[in-house]
Amino acid sequence: MTAILERLSTLSLSGQHLSRLPRLLEDGFPKMPCTVKECEVPQLFREPYIHSGYRPTGQDWRYYFLSLFQKHNEVVNVWTHLLAALAVLLRFKTFVEAEQLPVDAWSLPLLIFVLSSVTYLTCSLLAHLLQSKSELYHYTFYFMDYVGVSIYQYGSALAHFYYSSDQAWYDKFWLFFLPAAAFCGWLSCAGCCYAKYRYRRPYPIMRKMCQRTSFHRSQTLDFKNGYAFSRLPREGVGGETLFANQLSQDELDDLCTKGSTLTYGQVKRPAPSRFTPAFVAYDKKVLKFDAYFMEEVPISADEHYRIRQVGLYYYLEDDSMCIIEPKVKNSGLLQGKLMKRHRVPKNEHGDYYHWKDLNLGIDLPIYGRTYRLVNCDSFTKVFLESQGILVNPPEELVSDPYIEQRRTPVQKPIVPTGPDPFRQFLTYDTKVLRFYAIWDDTNCAFGDHHPCIIHYFLADDTVEVREVHKKNDGRDPFPVLMRRQRLPKIFGDKNKNFPSCVLEITDHEVQEWYSPKDFAIGKTVTLLGRTFLIYDCDKFTQDFYREKYGITDFQPVDVNKKPLEKAPQVIPPYNGFGIPEDSLQNCLSLFPKPPRKDIIKMLENNLKVLRYQVALESPVPEDKNRRFILSYFLSDDTISIYEPPVKNSGIPGGKYLKRTKVTKPGSTPENPIYYEASDFTIGSTIEVFGHRFIITDADEYVLNYLERNAESFPAATVQSIRDHFLPRKVVVETASSGIPKKDLDDLIVEVQKELKLQAPFNTKQFHEAFHHFDREGSGFLDKARFLNICDRFNVPTSTILLKKLIDCCSCDEDKVNYREFLLAFPSDLFPEAEGQDQQLNSQLT
Repeated sequence: MTAILERLSTLSLSGQHLSRLPRLLEDGFPKMPCTVKECEVPQLFREPYIHSGYRPTGQDWRYYFLSLFQKHNEVVNVWTHLLAALAVLLRFKTFVEAEQLPVDAWSLPLLIFVLSSVTYLTCSLLAHLLQSKSELYHYTFYFMDYVGVSIYQYGSALAHFYYSSDQAWYDKFWLFFLPAAAFCGWLSCAGCCYAKYRYRRPYPIMRKMCQRTSFHRSQTLDFKNGYAFSRLPREGVGGETLFANQLSQDELDDLCTKGSTLTYGQVKRPAPSRFTPAFVAYDKKVLKFDAYFMEEVPISADEHYRIRQVGLYYYLEDDSMCIIEPKVKNSGLLQGKLMKRHRVPKNEHGDYYHWKDLNLGIDLPIYGRTYRLVNCDSFTKVFLESQGILVNPPEELVSDPYIEQRRTPVQKPIVPTGPDPFRQFLTYDTKVLRFYAIWDDTNCAFGDHHPCIIHYFLADDTVEVREVHKKNDGRDPFPVLMRRQRLPKIFGDKNKNFPSCVLEITDHEVQEWYSPKDFAIGKTVTLLGRTFLIYDCDKFTQDFYREKYGITDFQPVDVNKKPLEKAPQVIPPYNGFGIPEDSLQNCLSLFPKPPRKDIIKMLENNLKVLRYQVALESPVPEDKNRRFILSYFLSDDTISIYEPPVKNSGIPGGKYLKRTKVTKPGSTPENPIYYEASDFTIGSTIEVFGHRFIITDADEYVLNYLERNAESFPAATVQSIRDHFLPRKVVVETASSGIPKKDLDDLIVEVQKELKLQAPFNTKQFHEAFHHFDREGSGFLDKARFLNICDRFNVPTSTILLKKLIDCCSCDEDKVNYREFLLAFPSDLFPEAEGQDQQLNSQLT
């Protein structure tokens, strides 16, 4: 009994924990927007008989994934597909562990069926979970759902075909069943996608032909005030819309046969008062509040913050708000409507501001700004008091301190008396001091020495600077570098917050101005940030300084630039990229030009190419059997190397060296020596950028070209090519002077007749063996190797016929023309032997 009570207490504790689990999950997950009603979502997302529980559109993806744990209209669909997918996977795992299911061709249909089931459930899960994001994603995920259904149809058909059909049915329809199943799946998917995208509710008959998924009848039982009653169906079978006021045939018959009767009873209650919606009752009724907010000004030295007065309008018909700031001319601010009319969010939980939240003397945070409500109009005050809200007393509207400061009158400074400017003007009018100076601007980018003329006007102590231009100096001919003005020499004590660059300079800001005593030959003056060296002056200026200041030394300063010593040009060493002639052009000119080419040589030797077969000299064993084609272009003495691709060699082949000039070993970049056509002889070694190649063969065009131009090539080169082609010519001549063609054809016919009487012989491998040993592709083999191949394959024919055939194909004592020999053994003579080899290879695979 004690054990039973302990078990019951454990169960009660577990039940308590389970009851608290939803609240713990709700507290653990972040706050999510609440579901909305049917009228707050687009028409595409609405479903019949579901009036609320819809998820809002336009949220982030995190919300829709977390809505897996939220109650909404799709939660049952989501969890049924999720649990079904998990159940399928767990059931398949249990079956595999229990049956020890191997991975072979017999278990493949079952695996495909399980994968198609999981794919179908996953696509449906995603469609119901994420379709509320937007209309685009609604169509996207539902199309994905239709694809998953089509995959499931094909997987089910595949499993049924391989596991449930008998052998006779399988042998009869195996060629057509799976393509037909795939076509039906595709047709189902295409029809569903077309109907989903093309039609809207109420669905026409064409949509029902493309996609019929609902066959239930509409609900006719309803409850009102606690009493059950039957009503007419709103939709027919399959969701077909019915008219609301249409009577059935039985009701029409009752109305025709039923007579009018007088009913006594209780007096009917009066009809309720007419309902007036909010947008009609509160139409054109607006609550108006006077408010202000404080804005920081970080870029001004005169003000740190700014007070901006606004008007806040609350529209009672739809609970929307807008904020308008009165426009002030020349304020420099973007004024007018600061916030357009809309419902303003109150917090992060999805609540909006209501007129119950508004009152005088409160701070209202809206989108990062805090508005202070200080006053309202009479209608707003009467409305709030009629709704039972105690309106706070109004406050004084705060003004901007900077505007108040601007409104105060500014006291004009008292300028002390100085020298009489009118007397100075009458005395020194049209009298100008002229100085010749140099402005050194070499410290700046593209700077130079600019010759200038400084004019000092004695009438008003102003200075003007003009730049002296020369023809083709590359500068715009501006006549004035500095306009005529008074130039400050020493500024007074500046305020630290005062900007260093201003538009105008007043007398009280300057401690000393430039005067004639500040200008002298050989002296450097700084005018508005530019440094000028005065090196000479005119005769009037000399007379003025001699009379007024007693200066007698007016020796000019030599400012002529010394010619620069031309540095010798040093050619940098060759860096290995390109050819030396091309790289040298980058050192000779700023815009390099291609090196000169021998046009006559290019025209005479156009399309003339000498081709050689070369072998790579390398210690790597894999490189011993590699063969390359070396092409020498006579038009420009360039070389290109190409490697023919060989199957199953592991080397891709292709272009090995692009067309370029190749220097000989031992040549220097200053004096390069390139390979010429006379350097290519049979057996010679060619070194190409560190790789050594040995010439093993040549094209017949090489021999013909060398013999036609024997006077241009060394005799050793021509003789090397002749000696290489001499044995080949002898073999060809011997082969042409052998047995007549008719006798060889009769002998081949006799051999083929005898072969057909013997067991099947794989002639394809017989051909491949001869081609394998003929690496040069000449069509001739040594007689010893030829007989060795025949003995290895054990040719099924008589020894006499085989000996006659070999004698007929022999060209010399040591050479046999195996191509004529293989005419007696065509590759298609025994197709069944080749088929057996292919079947054996497929079984091994």
